Amino acid sequence: MKTALSLTIITICRNEPNIERTCQSIISQTWQDFEWIVIDGASTDGTLDILEKYKDRIDILISEPDTGIYNAMNKGIRLAHGEFLNFMNGGDSFASSRTLEKIFAGGTESYKNYGVLYGDCIAQKDSESPRFVLFPRERPICRIIEGFSVNHQASFIRKKNFDKLGLYDEKYRLAGDYQKWLVFIKNKIRFFNLELVVSVFDMNGISMKNREKVDAEKNAAKSEVFSEKELKKIQRRNLKTVLRGQIFNKIELFKLSEDTVHQKRIFSLFGIPLLAFSRPPDPTEFARSLNGFSSKERLIFNDLIARIGRACHIMLPATSLHREIFPKYRGIHVGREVVVVGAGPTLDSYSPIPGAIHIGVNKTFLCEKLSLDYLFIQDYFEDTQDAADAYRPGLCKKFYGYHPHPKVRGIPVASATRANAERYFFEDLPTNDPAPFPFPPDISRAPFGTFASIIFPALQFALWTHPKRIYLVGCDCSSLGHCNSIISKTSAPQKLPLSVKRLLYGWQRMKAFIESFYPDVEIVSINPVGLKGMFNDIEMETNNA
Repeated sequence: MKTALSLTIITICRNEPNIERTCQSIISQTWQDFEWIVIDGASTDGTLDILEKYKDRIDILISEPDTGIYNAMNKGIRLAHGEFLNFMNGGDSFASSRTLEKIFAGGTESYKNYGVLYGDCIAQKDSESPRFVLFPRERPICRIIEGFSVNHQASFIRKKNFDKLGLYDEKYRLAGDYQKWLVFIKNKIRFFNLELVVSVFDMNGISMKNREKVDAEKNAAKSEVFSEKELKKIQRRNLKTVLRGQIFNKIELFKLSEDTVHQKRIFSLFGIPLLAFSRPPDPTEFARSLNGFSSKERLIFNDLIARIGRACHIMLPATSLHREIFPKYRGIHVGREVVVVGAGPTLDSYSPIPGAIHIGVNKTFLCEKLSLDYLFIQDYFEDTQDAADAYRPGLCKKFYGYHPHPKVRGIPVASATRANAERYFFEDLPTNDPAPFPFPPDISRAPFGTFASIIFPALQFALWTHPKRIYLVGCDCSSLGHCNSIISKTSAPQKLPLSVKRLLYGWQRMKAFIESFYPDVEIVSINPVGLKGMFNDIEMETNNA
């Protein structure tokens, strides 16, 4: 038996058709310093035969009848030796082979003040498109009390919590884990958000099929753990935060009735027109016009006004528009291969991958060997825009970018109408942006982030469709210009005025974003220039046959 363990993984199962998926996920972890306990509920199908194949990797295997989910989980807790416990039940899996390495390879010292570590998960049901479940980064305790249960496959619970506060209450058949979260909260156990996609959760489980019973048990657990007086106290304590969240979640109250640079934009609240601008005022100019502020006060005020301006000019209009466009594309390419095509010189050496979805940007549609399925354009070029509008009508879905600042030359509304293109918002991000992830996890609620390259919106869209693999072609992190097949058809300069340093910074932020939110999507660079070693690299020679 292993000693001084950081982690025990507990797997409970009974007649689980996908148990091998769980086993493979656990044994393929790059960090293996854990104990693995399997509690089988006396399976009568082939589950035990599959578990037998992994007996050399399983530390403890018990197969006997149990009285329910939490009875089986409690058996595992009693046998566990790890500092933290994770319940990776039959049919579920870790998001990637490096999940545990990212969490525990550096030891547990940084988590010493926390009793629960939790992350995000991907929920999967049969052949339906997977959906992301992002657990609350702010006020998680309040959210849990409201009924938002943390996924136990995506959490790591310190064992001494159970030693001190007892095991799962087995009278709860479906919501025993929720009841225990409430007990932890009442006893001031601290929660730590890993900001990492931890698990893939099988939604075919018993609790997902009995939502009414689950909700009834949650209400009963809440009444048992907290008195009415305690609940009111918690609600008062979090009132301001809750109200703020409700306001910003009710985006319907805000409407942007015009989104063209050349026409007025009307901002409405509850359907009542309030403000109309031929161009949005620059909030930082307003801040700079104020007198009587110290340097420090001026910086603080400028930042505040800039954030308000960003919300009005970008965030709220983007949400209003994107929620009507992008939800239908979420997860539509699960299991497929997607190619994101840039206009860099290495596009000349690419032979199209048969059967793959191709997403091009700007002038890549001029490359004759490509048949693009999607085309993103946010840079207006007079010599090619008409051809872009007419490209593959009915076969290529087009997305035309828009930015509200008058100095950003977006695609005219007339072109979008002529091309039957969707409009989208984008914003160029500063390299000193303090946000942990500059790219939005949900593109239906925020503008696309970009570091001076349209490749980033196209790649964010590709990730949103959730394919198994994305190839990067012509996405050269260099200033070498366009490929020859495009230069020969356009008056575009051979050298592009871009900052390679800024572009590389954007790719580094994108890599971190993918590892956190799309760890199961493989990224492959074909003939990479400037990106060697960042993703998986392959070389491809043009097939002239």
